[in-house]
Amino acid sequence: MSLAVARRYQHPAPVRNGQRRPGFWAVAMLLFGLLGAPGSGLAEGASTATAPECSAASGSERPCSRPVPPLRATLYYTALEADYRAGTEAAFRDVAGAVLRRGSAQFHEAAAIEGSARFKDGAVLNYAERIDGGLRWLETASATGLDARGCELVALRSAAIDPNVIEIGTILLLEETQGLTLPDGSRHDGLWVAADTGEAILGDRIDLYTGLGLASMETVRGFGIGHLQALTVRAMGRVTDCAWMND
Repeated sequence: MSLAVARRYQHPAPVRNGQRRPGFWAVAMLLFGLLGAPGSGLAEGASTATAPECSAASGSERPCSRPVPPLRATLYYTALEADYRAGTEAAFRDVAGAVLRRGSAQFHEAAAIEGSARFKDGAVLNYAERIDGGLRWLETASATGLDARGCELVALRSAAIDPNVIEIGTILLLEETQGLTLPDGSRHDGLWVAADTGEAILGDRIDLYTGLGLASMETVRGFGIGHLQALTVRAMGRVTDCAWMND
């Protein structure tokens, strides 16, 4: 996606784990005969995550998988300071208002949209919260940033969803991503984790995390997955920790 449409949000900052009433797509799931099905990974009010009925190590053809209505794809990434003009006019502040880092206004805007920022010296800041209309950040030892669970974002594995539609921690098989080239050169098995959320990721949207910087999106674009393309989705069980995506 180009800068005009690649942005994870169409407004200044992400809101993680916000509370929303179930909307059209939650109702659609219910009509689909899936909402609340055991092991389906489909959201059911404020239900808590359960142990996965299908392990991430098993094959893609799993007896516990459930079809999910198509989700429309967008992309997001960790904003890299090196991708933007140099500058120090914008402050990245912590929840107490102290300045953690400074960068250009362009870099700050991109970081606010994507939710995480990596500086030229390797330091990474993650969006924390919004206070009096201003963004607040936290320092993280993660190389990429953190998802809504507090786990490290994993390129071509982490995905942001509407938690009123898909439960956080659900393993998703996205058929159109099978065969994508992964960072280690292997081919994608199509498995992602619904690990993140976003203020504009509502209803039938899924935001695929591509990695570090603008250039990281080219792997998905080059594979032919278009902006807001409807993806074929199956829920393959759930995970309750960060481990398997980093194996």
